[in-house]
Amino acid sequence: MSHNHHHSVILFNYSLFGNTLDFNSGFQISPVDFEKFIPVNYMEKQMKNRILPNLVFSTLGLFFLSEATAKSLSLEFLGEKIIASGSTFSGTTIGGLSGIDYDREKNSFYAISDDRSRDARFYTLNMDIDRNGINAVNFTNVTNLKDIGNQPFAQSSLDPESIRFNAARDSLFWTSERNQNGDPWVREMKLDGSFVKELNTPSKFKPSTGTGIGVSNNRAFESLTFSLDGSKVFTATEQALVQDDSLANTQKGSKVRILELNTVSGDTGVSPSYRAEYVYEVGPVSKGDDQGFEDNGLVELLALNNGNLLSVEREFVAGVGNTIKVFEVDLTGAEDVSGKQALDGTEQAATKELLLDFDELDLLLGRDNEFSYLNSALDNIEGVTFGPEIDGFETLIFVSDDNFNAFDDGIDGNGDDQFTQFLAFKITPVPVPPALPLFLSAVAGLFVTRAKKLNNQG
Repeated sequence: MSHNHHHSVILFNYSLFGNTLDFNSGFQISPVDFEKFIPVNYMEKQMKNRILPNLVFSTLGLFFLSEATAKSLSLEFLGEKIIASGSTFSGTTIGGLSGIDYDREKNSFYAISDDRSRDARFYTLNMDIDRNGINAVNFTNVTNLKDIGNQPFAQSSLDPESIRFNAARDSLFWTSERNQNGDPWVREMKLDGSFVKELNTPSKFKPSTGTGIGVSNNRAFESLTFSLDGSKVFTATEQALVQDDSLANTQKGSKVRILELNTVSGDTGVSPSYRAEYVYEVGPVSKGDDQGFEDNGLVELLALNNGNLLSVEREFVAGVGNTIKVFEVDLTGAEDVSGKQALDGTEQAATKELLLDFDELDLLLGRDNEFSYLNSALDNIEGVTFGPEIDGFETLIFVSDDNFNAFDDGIDGNGDDQFTQFLAFKITPVPVPPALPLFLSAVAGLFVTRAKKLNNQG
């Protein structure tokens, strides 16, 4: 059943250039937060230095008065579609969908299942999405993943997590969180699932290389995305490497590493790839009590058109459920820590800004809340991709991993709480209110008047 209620929240900025989105985080129409752009102490200092008038006019003109160059975005909830756990397609059980990506030319999606058996696979599917929501999700093909030598994977020798389509190479890149030795990887495969190559993963990520080294069990490469030009691949550990930090809890977060690799890494005749590593700080568990199972980790990355990344953090607390938060991540000032075998706490981490807390969309308590926009609880969201345009605007599509209903989430004890969930959002601009430029001009005038007084006193 698709639920077509609408709900919008101001999210982030963008400018439209053709059919692409250019994101510029940090500006919200309401409330107007001048300190976001010009800290008060900085403004006082610049006033005294007699340069504030130009600063105020240029800043306000850039961020507020030019609707053509900076608009606020709203994220409009279109609807959801639920696939019940245990549903089948072509002899396989639909479930464990931990990653999704969109092939715009074919108007189809690729969704990878984290089935660790010899039936490791990805699905091709279509979605009927319009302004009224997700009308249908149609699975059209299932493709088995092949190991080196194009043989089926041995049982428990992989744990598929994320998948991305590379149009330039007409191939799919995907991650596995662990093999039989606990080591993660990023691989490339053809659209028929056959093996192409494995990218070079630094040894510090591999538990098999030594005691007290590498990813924590089942908390490795959940995420994957390409740089804008397609030359680089980004993945990240879900939580910290064993040698870097402890796991997230209610008292503190966890310092994970974002790993940057060349797309051509592993190609025949190509020397070992250039790589960089950046610290990303996963937030602490927000709803736990340190008593039962609690977890928070980085589960997906998605490249934005300004060079930043969208990150998804997924928190699960037994008896409470899932909390999903979406951030914009800026690597510009982050330190390359690829030369460090272990972090020492002095590293400059990537910066992140909260874009969306699903709690604010009334999703989390959906099953028990008559005012919710969903008819079900928020499930284990792990995948996100841009989708087809609706009314000329981009969409974001999220998908949940139902863990093949491997465990009851503890909310009601009936054992049927997990399911495959698709969520669709339309990204639309929020026009600047007509009176806002006049208001901001008046505010600018006040600043200039004050600046003149300070200048005369100086």
